[in-house]
Amino acid sequence: MSFGESAAIYDNARQPYANEVINKNDSGDFRESIVEVVSRHVPLRHARPKLHYQPAKILSALGFDAVEESVIPVVEHLSPEQTIAHVRSMRLWEEVPLSFHYMIEAELYAYVAQRLDAHGIFQRPLHVAVAWGSRS
Repeated sequence: MSFGESAAIYDNARQPYANEVINKNDSGDFRESIVEVVSRHVPLRHARPKLHYQPAKILSALGFDAVEESVIPVVEHLSPEQTIAHVRSMRLWEEVPLSFHYMIEAELYAYVAQRLDAHGIFQRPLHVAVAWGSRS
C-alpha cells in the first residue's frame, strides 16, 4: 500500500462514525498479462502496488470496531480504447518511458483484440471488496 492510500484511510478514519473502504482487484489474469507485456520492455518496480493491501486490517488497526468485509464478484465491460486507457492509469504505467508507449500500446491492443467478446467488448473480471467499521 502506498503512503497516499494509508494517509487517505487515516484521514477518513478520524471521523467519529462509520467508515468504509472500497477496493477493486482483478480476479482474472488481466493485471498479470499487462505486467507480462510491459515488463518485456521495462523493468517494473511497482507492478503490484496493492498486493498486500488489506483495508479491513487497516481499519481494525486504526481502532474501528466490528470491522467487516464483503467481496462482490463483478465484470467490467470495456471497449478496447477504455481497456488501454485503464492500463495507462495503472501505477506501473508511470514506469514506462514515453519512447516505449507506442510499442507497448500496440502489444496491449493485440492482447485485448484476442480477448474481445462477440460484441467487441473486453470483459475484466473483478472482486470488489467493501470493508467497513465504526468508531465512537
